[in-house]
Amino acid sequence: MTTANEEYSRDELNPPAWLNDDFFQSAVRSFKQDETITVKNLVLRPGTKPGEHYASIMFRAEVTFDSKSSKNEKIMLILKTMPIEEGAKMDLLKETTAFSTETRMYEEILPEMERILKKIGDETRIGPTLVYASNDPAPVIVLIDESPNGFQTYSKGLDVEQIQVVVERIAKFHACSVFMNENGVDMKSFCDSPYELKEGRPDFLEELFMPTIRKAVEAFKTWDVDENLKNVLGKNLEVLAERIRDLFLNSEKRFYSVLMHADFHFKNMMYRNDGKKSEDYLLLDFQFCMWNTPASDIYSLINSVGDDDIREKHRNEIFEQYFVIFRGTLEKLGFQGKIPTFDDFQKELLRCSLIEYMFFIIFVPFQHVDWSSIDINAIMETKDFHSTVKGVWKNENFQAKFIKLVERLLPLGTFD
Repeated sequence: MTTANEEYSRDELNPPAWLNDDFFQSAVRSFKQDETITVKNLVLRPGTKPGEHYASIMFRAEVTFDSKSSKNEKIMLILKTMPIEEGAKMDLLKETTAFSTETRMYEEILPEMERILKKIGDETRIGPTLVYASNDPAPVIVLIDESPNGFQTYSKGLDVEQIQVVVERIAKFHACSVFMNENGVDMKSFCDSPYELKEGRPDFLEELFMPTIRKAVEAFKTWDVDENLKNVLGKNLEVLAERIRDLFLNSEKRFYSVLMHADFHFKNMMYRNDGKKSEDYLLLDFQFCMWNTPASDIYSLINSVGDDDIREKHRNEIFEQYFVIFRGTLEKLGFQGKIPTFDDFQKELLRCSLIEYMFFIIFVPFQHVDWSSIDINAIMETKDFHSTVKGVWKNENFQAKFIKLVERLLPLGTFD
């Protein structure tokens, strides 16, 4: 085995010893269903560059192998595993079901979604192909590496043309989950919310999001804006964490539920060519999927995937497009349950409008900085996302957009 080192995330420079010929031989044998496969050469390198990924650690592998039927065959793989070094990444995934969730998504849920879509003549492919998954000697997921096939991650928020296929994909993802839940697949078992307080693991909301939101509100209070707005956001800050938890955890108030992706942003998707065709788009990272409000992914779509133009000019258009595809997919699948109405959808978005406020603060500023210069490891260690984007909060153009958001949400009762 040889290891190639370039400018990669530092916690991926030293792969664990068990990532060896024997491991990949087992993985490829399982995938190819061929026990005659023997690994001849393995080239292993880090999987991501700084700013590309932040939870698990990833490695890429080029495996050359022989079998009874062929010689010198190659397969390109990407592998996700638990962090092996003490630190923020390990803390984030500690005592969570992240890896078991993603393993189940790749082994069971995504293939079934693609199967039922294919039955109605829809060839949509949702994510990368699973090669192998195991908990021995550590939780690990091995996928086909799509980068040699021309796929790459987005480097900035998507414009109105690019986002069309993303809207289509998340709408079908949600619709398939609702159909499957009514037809024998227990989607409600995806219930491990990072917003829920559990003994033995960090408080995701308080440690990762709230410090940034507090600093953002403090920055807002220095602006030349109406004092009433400053007071409203200040008072809301006192109850924001409690209200956010209630929005995610109190299912009785929910108009309807879907399987949320829950980590839906422009870095968690891949495209090739112009990314405007369904076959040229893949959704990534299913570690935090949960049966919950569709509003979370929709507000992520607007604030974590789309660019400023989407937020300012195409917001309602995107909502309508999503719902038409969501409802249409359920109808084509022959769903026998009650299909949510557009009114249900709008009411759920209104109920969860505080999530949009939170996501704007957390995610939109990052669309105004150079991701290649961001040290995600350092940010997670310090829990200080604001320091990276604090200059954005001094930008008058950004300030105007945030004020416009607050003024739009104010009469909706978002901050009450």
